[in-house]
Amino acid sequence: MGKIAIDFGTGNTLIARHHETENRLETLALPGISTPLRYRLAPGQPEHQVAVIPSMIHYTETEILIGDQVLSRGLAEQRETFRWIKRSLAQASNKSKKTAVGHKTYREAGTDFLTILLNYISDQVDFAEDEFTFTLPVEAFENFQSWLEEVADGLGLRRVRFLDEPTACVLGYHGIARHDERFLVFDFGCGTLDVSAVRIDLSSGGADIKAVQLGKAALPLS
Repeated sequence: MGKIAIDFGTGNTLIARHHETENRLETLALPGISTPLRYRLAPGQPEHQVAVIPSMIHYTETEILIGDQVLSRGLAEQRETFRWIKRSLAQASNKSKKTAVGHKTYREAGTDFLTILLNYISDQVDFAEDEFTFTLPVEAFENFQSWLEEVADGLGLRRVRFLDEPTACVLGYHGIARHDERFLVFDFGCGTLDVSAVRIDLSSGGADIKAVQLGKAALPLS
């Protein structure tokens, strides 16, 4: 059984896989769809690279394009292209908003994007046996969970977990957390800066680690 993590972001989406036998983590690269993102944890340190998929989808009369297929053809600003899908879904007033041509909602576009994307990796993962973890925005956790459950069910994913983004950040960057530890998480996103205060909760025991939301604020970046 493999473990797959999916971060559906406003600007980019990332899919990571953990190899338990090799204790190795990798991001899944899809030729023509993903794009490399290079970064350093600190000045002077070695450069790292991950594969990300631009979170956009473009509809034509004959095909549907996602990720770098949209960018490489210069279609990012076309009216048939959906961008900032996650941000639009998180805002209740935009849930039913249609494009200028009026043929798709943001919810439908998001479903199409994730469905097509995961089908592209179906030869690298096992929908029935692998465990899939999705990260969710705190401000719209229940709405996103309900929507992603529908997407996962449509794909035949049988082992699905959901994790709020601040908790994922703490566990990903801090490593082994201690009970009642508190963190202030800054999330510089596409359009907003989200600041979350979280407390680690180990009361359930075992490997089930979660964070309790103590407070949150969202600030526009423009």
